[in-house]
Amino acid sequence: MQALRLPAVRGWRWIVEGFGLFRANAPLLTLLMFGYVVALLAIDVVPRIGPIVASMCVPALSVVVMNGCRAIERRQSPGVEVLLAGLRGNAPVMVRLGGCYLAGTLALFALVSVLGDGELQRLLREGLPERLDDDARERLMRSALIAGLALGPFAMAFWFAPMLAAWNGCGALKAIFFSFVACWRNWRAFLVYGLAVFALGVLSPGVLGGASAAVSVPLSRFLAGLLMVVFFFVFVPTLSASFYVSYRDVFVPASGDADAR
Repeated sequence: MQALRLPAVRGWRWIVEGFGLFRANAPLLTLLMFGYVVALLAIDVVPRIGPIVASMCVPALSVVVMNGCRAIERRQSPGVEVLLAGLRGNAPVMVRLGGCYLAGTLALFALVSVLGDGELQRLLREGLPERLDDDARERLMRSALIAGLALGPFAMAFWFAPMLAAWNGCGALKAIFFSFVACWRNWRAFLVYGLAVFALGVLSPGVLGGASAAVSVPLSRFLAGLLMVVFFFVFVPTLSASFYVSYRDVFVPASGDADAR
């Protein structure tokens, strides 16, 4: 298994090719994404242990979605065996990876809480007040900056880790290490990818919403509803498919890998 260093433009191509996978089987990809969200929400509501178990299940559920993307690309029938490929034989590794994900999540929240004086967590619990004084605004900005800086390494460590553990037979820590290194080697492609996601998912809807509000309030409301539908039923499934495309592009399997492409 080798992690390639790709040109920056590949970051944009991940989204384009992810949309191609979405177009190839939009119902399946949309169903998998909503199943992923519903499963996490259902586990999360279990008293006491729900949030812990839900966090630990994130890597395994991610593999199910990635198996669906791979099945679409290979034009396979998305049966149970296909969707669970790489999970049954690697259950202990996936549990350990889930434990690492939980530990990383808790460490991330602890770091933001300590360095940001708990401002971000308080706002998540109580909601954003109508008016913020200068001191509260400064604490919020500091917390958001710390969260953003800490989220980068965390995302790098787990971006490829579930697939590396399920498909390439890597141990949990080895998968995390290889994922981080692969993301670091391709920081240019990920920078373009991040900018493209921001432009498509945040900037463009904001510009369209502002322009429509200046023309007509009913038009603005209609467009807001339409953009919401597009976001959840097109953009989010496309984004999930782009995760798979990035893995497929970056990693070249060796002959001894558990699931060579």
